[in-house]
Amino acid sequence: MKLIDKIIYSFFWIHIIVVLVQLASLPLFIIKPELMECLIFGDKRELYHQILIPFVMIGTSFWIYCLWFYMKYDSRSNKLFALFFFNWIYAPIYYYEVKIKKRPLMGRNTDEANTEIKGNEMTDTEFAELNRENVYSVIDLWCSIDRQLDYQKNVPDVQVSIELYQQWEDFYFPDSDDFKQSFNKLELELLAEFNEALNNSIDRTPKNLPPIEDFIKSDEWKMMNSKARKIKDKLNTLDKSGES
Repeated sequence: MKLIDKIIYSFFWIHIIVVLVQLASLPLFIIKPELMECLIFGDKRELYHQILIPFVMIGTSFWIYCLWFYMKYDSRSNKLFALFFFNWIYAPIYYYEVKIKKRPLMGRNTDEANTEIKGNEMTDTEFAELNRENVYSVIDLWCSIDRQLDYQKNVPDVQVSIELYQQWEDFYFPDSDDFKQSFNKLELELLAEFNEALNNSIDRTPKNLPPIEDFIKSDEWKMMNSKARKIKDKLNTLDKSGES
């Protein structure tokens, strides 16, 4: 994890604590409004402001980071209104969705973004980690019916049944040297196995895929879901064994 990610992650938890404290304090200030007046205008107001300012700066920085992340990586989702108008309250919810829960992002062209990131910001190791994260996220998405339905709910203008196949095409480049260096031999073999199953699935599915709510009921979806789970289990076993 890069230093900036560690800082933002710490800001996330500090922000959560501050928001919870503020929400918990509201009933007290409503019952005794003189307390708020004392803090803002009383003799101790300077001390109160000195304590408050760092937390305000952290909260503002965290919110700006979430806006930046949205504009760069997730601008096709429908989260801008909530981020802008509910700012401090919604920012930690958004961060949890995209950075911790890692829901699929809806931003600009993935290949273009990855190329720019690699050239300007990331080391080879970090780029390899990004490759792994992107590929595994598609397999994880195939494994989870809840994630697929949540994805559709969060991004209603996208047809998730199509995205399941399209995202794999966006991230899987077996002939690329950069891609090959991101995985070991056994992992590449498992990814090729999943790719073959996915291609066979495409041949057996209708050209116009149904909405995800209907697709998950089909035999083809069930077969791919089962295949994704098996591949994920094998990849996890390799990861734990440390084979290369």
